[in-house]
Amino acid sequence: MTENTLWKFTPDGNGGGTWSTEAPANPELFKGLHQSEYGAFTNTNDTGFYIGGIASGWTEYRRASTQVVPGMVAFNMKTKTWHNGTTSFSPFETLTAGSAHFVPNFGPNGLVMVFGGISVPVVGEPNWETAPPFNFQDLTFFDPETKKKYSQTATGDIPPSPRIISCVSGFQNSEGGYEILLTGGANKRDKILYDDAYVLSLPGFVWTKVASSPAGKRQSAACVSVGKRQMLSIGGTGSAWSDQDPAPQGLQLFDMTELKWKDSYDANAAAYERAAAIKTWYTNGTHSPVAPGTEYDEPAPAYYASEPYKPHIPGQELPGTKVVPSELNSFRDHVELGGSAAFANPSINHMAPVEMDATPARFTR
Repeated sequence: MTENTLWKFTPDGNGGGTWSTEAPANPELFKGLHQSEYGAFTNTNDTGFYIGGIASGWTEYRRASTQVVPGMVAFNMKTKTWHNGTTSFSPFETLTAGSAHFVPNFGPNGLVMVFGGISVPVVGEPNWETAPPFNFQDLTFFDPETKKKYSQTATGDIPPSPRIISCVSGFQNSEGGYEILLTGGANKRDKILYDDAYVLSLPGFVWTKVASSPAGKRQSAACVSVGKRQMLSIGGTGSAWSDQDPAPQGLQLFDMTELKWKDSYDANAAAYERAAAIKTWYTNGTHSPVAPGTEYDEPAPAYYASEPYKPHIPGQELPGTKVVPSELNSFRDHVELGGSAAFANPSINHMAPVEMDATPARFTR
């Protein structure tokens, strides 16, 4: 266990790289931040976010009590400045063991989507079994620049909850939309470990259940988009922390277009397109409008009109559609992490899709 230290990873362009320490621009604020675990984390092209978490004797030297860390901290990778938003800009009072993912192509600044987790009271020892969960029907997200929080009601195959420490990653499609895969995780209340998987499609806010993980039930894995359309799940455990990772070599691949788990990486896969089953939802003209959320001070406008979906052309306004926070600015491609600086709690939940070696890789025990 060490003191608070900011680490930076610099890739060498050949599949490797080097780690080094980096001095923050405001060291006193940084030193005052609690070292914690079980926070939800992600990054935009220049800012890392760490939401909630728990501080304990496992995270801070000689700490006698276990307590949730309220609010959110942010780190600007260009200015190397930390911001503590616990009382000023956090979208949550408390969030424990949730997952976050940055969607770059909605709104003028993109959106940070937050999935699952529980809300543990600040006072007292955390109780994983009784803490109220965040469900997957009433979704919460925020603008990473303004920090404004929104809610939206999702439809379709809603993932069950409570669900903590699940795995999320996603891709932008050629029609201007975005799909996010969510898989695995745990339910401490009912003592359930999940092996199921779901895709959330934007802007429709509709969930689609897909094939469950062939590796079985798994929690605490990390996900990253690789190549043009595949999701790589890394690490994880079974029911106990000492369990061997159920996935061969701790790795799993999911093809977002075919909606299938694969045992090998396809370096020559075509560019990502919405799966046919999801695209049908947009084109059949029978879906209902998505109801705007009402839980927060400024609910998200309905993303959707009750008419067949039409592919978006960048620069044109979406007919019958409003996009948070006010209007759609542009659909942007994934952006490489500026300077390749790594956030202190490094997020691989949003990065530019990683280019992998063209040599086919197969995962076996």
